[in-house]
Amino acid sequence: MKLDLKTMEELAENMNTYHLESLELEVGKEKLRLKKFTSKKVNVEDEIEIDRTSSIEKIQEIEEREEEMTGRQVVSPVAGTVYRAPAPDKSPFVEKGMTVKVGDTLCIVEAMKMMNEVKSTENGIITKILAEDGVVVKKGQALFEIK
Repeated sequence: MKLDLKTMEELAENMNTYHLESLELEVGKEKLRLKKFTSKKVNVEDEIEIDRTSSIEKIQEIEEREEEMTGRQVVSPVAGTVYRAPAPDKSPFVEKGMTVKVGDTLCIVEAMKMMNEVKSTENGIITKILAEDGVVVKKGQALFEIK
């Protein structure tokens, strides 16, 4: 087999037919390597518009969340699993609408087999429960809202 222009064109055509990205061929001392280069045209103006749109949506989402927050948040002291009750068969420490005092236990966050009680930092009413039982939370993630 001789690697002439016609053979190379046929190989390139076969690459397209079989959706190959590259092809290497060695015949005797002759070597041929074909590699398909595709350029992706990007319309910069479209990309900028997408970024603007997504940024505006994010800002609106943040503003809506801030409007929803009516009280002070109680956050997790550690990363771990939230348990809203002292045991699976017991009722939760607090429910939405309950009045709490400073020092009342709101939930437990388990981290590395250590049970960390999350206590109320102020007097008030539980207006929102932001972390459900059994979910994993990050350190500093909001668990409750007290008004």
